[in-house]
Amino acid sequence: MVSEASIPADFRDRLTDILSAEDVRDFLNYVEGPRSLSLRMAREDVDPAGIANELQAEGFETETVSWIDEALVLTPPDRTRLHRSAVSRRGDVFVQSLSSMAAVEALEVQQGLDVLDCCAAPGGKTSLIRMRQRGGGILVANDLSRARTRKLQSVLNQFGVEGVEIITRPAESLGGTHESCFDRVLLDAPCSGEGRFRIDQPSTWSDWEIGKIRRLSRLQQRLLRSGIRTLRPGGILVYATCTHAPEENEVVVDRVLE
Repeated sequence: MVSEASIPADFRDRLTDILSAEDVRDFLNYVEGPRSLSLRMAREDVDPAGIANELQAEGFETETVSWIDEALVLTPPDRTRLHRSAVSRRGDVFVQSLSSMAAVEALEVQQGLDVLDCCAAPGGKTSLIRMRQRGGGILVANDLSRARTRKLQSVLNQFGVEGVEIITRPAESLGGTHESCFDRVLLDAPCSGEGRFRIDQPSTWSDWEIGKIRRLSRLQQRLLRSGIRTLRPGGILVYATCTHAPEENEVVVDRVLE
């Protein structure tokens, strides 16, 4: 196990300014502890209670999630065993973090609404958005990388998700090409990923630096301005990151709203 001291000292110092002492302890326990394993039903016709019963028969403990009916948290967090299970082989479940599901739930997608997923790959949130649309409305899924959009298409194909238009463009340009086109916009922005740091995976934090945060903040502001332009009057945009840095969160929103 890599020691806590391996995480950049500047980052640990910043945490004490950003989070309460209790939250700092919780975060450090998280980065050192075992990963959780959450999943959701891959289609509307999959019964969560039935899936829970099947997984319990295979040795998992299952916990429901109060704010999303289709989700379960599994113990032990054994992905290999899950992938060997009947429910996984049938394609009934989709492994996805609760934070990703939360971003879509905050979007308040309803049947018939037109939705833009600005930075869509690898596709978990896109597929959940399409489920929430219940077959109605337009869904445009964009990503800058062609390799990532191929991965996105593969995920959608694997789970039988149809009716998604995939495009490959800089998200900063969408405000010009798709102005006032959408009722809902999800901007899960590229970020420094501080919320995904793992002590035993140095690759998750090895390139962290203050300069990177500043560069990303400027990009995020351009993306958010563009996303807002794609909204119709009365629409909702959800801006999401997986990082603690205020420069990538509150500061971005504050400067764009100004």
